[in-house]
Amino acid sequence: MLVPREEGVYSVARLANNIYMEFYDLTLHDVRPVSGQELHGVQVLFKVAVHNKALKSGEWPVVGKLPLTAEEETAKDVFFMQDSLSNEVFKYVYNPLTRRASQFPATAEDVRALEAVAVWDSSHIEERLRDHYAGRPNKWTEHFRAK
Repeated sequence: MLVPREEGVYSVARLANNIYMEFYDLTLHDVRPVSGQELHGVQVLFKVAVHNKALKSGEWPVVGKLPLTAEEETAKDVFFMQDSLSNEVFKYVYNPLTRRASQFPATAEDVRALEAVAVWDSSHIEERLRDHYAGRPNKWTEHFRAK
């Protein structure tokens, strides 16, 4: 899947485990398929849930389907949650085999490098990618940071 950052510039994303999308540190300047070989060794910038609209509306061109490896299919995804009333923080571990999640108490420091459990809008993902490549902070990642 290609995520437009600006006219004629795209970031590469891939659906992982039917829930989360991985966004890669790979830029394309044309709409074309991306091979597994091209993605091999490319850093995943972030992995988050994205609203279905981005996946079904055609906003983001689907340019192929790269199957997950056995390791990728079984890898647990770790995020964090923070209770908006008590400010308690939890690690959130999703197991794709059981399709269940577990929560474990944590501190804001424990989850500093983790993504928040949230469903992102396509426009916010596009903005986040533009900010990343421009070297500036992103208001959405700051908003979701554990406090």
